[in-house]
Amino acid sequence: MVSANADNFLYESVPGSDELYHHRAIISRARKAIKVRTKTFAHSLEVWLVKTLKVVIVSGVPGVGKSTVINGALRMVKDKADVQLVTYGDIMEEIATKRGLVKNRDEMRKLPAKVQRTVQKRAAEQIAKMSKKQLVVVDTHTLILTPEGLLIGLPRWVVESIRPSSLVLIEADPRKIAGRRAKDKTRSRDEQDPKGIDTHQQMCRAAAVAVGTLTGATVKIIRNKEGKAEEAAGIFAELLLKV
Repeated sequence: MVSANADNFLYESVPGSDELYHHRAIISRARKAIKVRTKTFAHSLEVWLVKTLKVVIVSGVPGVGKSTVINGALRMVKDKADVQLVTYGDIMEEIATKRGLVKNRDEMRKLPAKVQRTVQKRAAEQIAKMSKKQLVVVDTHTLILTPEGLLIGLPRWVVESIRPSSLVLIEADPRKIAGRRAKDKTRSRDEQDPKGIDTHQQMCRAAAVAVGTLTGATVKIIRNKEGKAEEAAGIFAELLLKV
C-alpha cells in the first residue's frame, strides 16, 4: 500500500499543464542555443584548422643536406602546388642586421640568447602573415648551438605564432655530416664530432615531438642517405602535396 506521503510526493512530482509547457519551452530554447553554439564552434574550428594547414617546418642539423632536399622537393611540386620557401635564419638575419646586431648570418649564433629570442619572435610574426596567402615551407634549425648552450630554435612563442601542420626532420649518418662540414669552406660552422652530431640529432627529435605536442603538428623523419638526396626529396614532395 502506498502511504499518503508517497501519494503526495508522486502528485507533486507530476507537473501541471502550464508547468509542463514551461519546461518544454526551456528545453526547446536550450536545444536552439546548443545548435547555434555547435555551429559557431564548428566554424571556429574550421578557421583554426585552415590556419594550421599552411606551414610546413623543415629542420636538420648543419651539414645534413637540408637545403638540397628542400630544393629538390620544390622542383618536383612546382607545377602542382603553390609553395613559398622561407628561410627562418635569413629573416632573423635581416631583422638583426637592420638593428645593427650582426654583419652576417653566422654571427647570429654568437648573440646572447635573450636577444636571439626577441629576433625569433619578430621573425615568427612575419612568417605568420605570409602563411595567410599560400603554403609556406620554413627552413630552420630545431636547436642552435650558442656560447650559452643549445638554444631552442622552435620555442612555444614561435610555433604558436606560425602553427605548422607538419614538422619534417632531415637526418643523415653523423659521420657523413661531419665529413660534409669539413669540406664546406663557405660557412663558419661549429665543430662537432660524430658522437656530438648524433646527440644533436636525437635532441632535435625530442624538440620536434614537443612542437607536435604544443600545436598538433605531425612529425616526419626523412633520412638523407649519401648519394640519395633525390630519393629524400621525393618523400618530402609527397608530403607537401598532401598538405
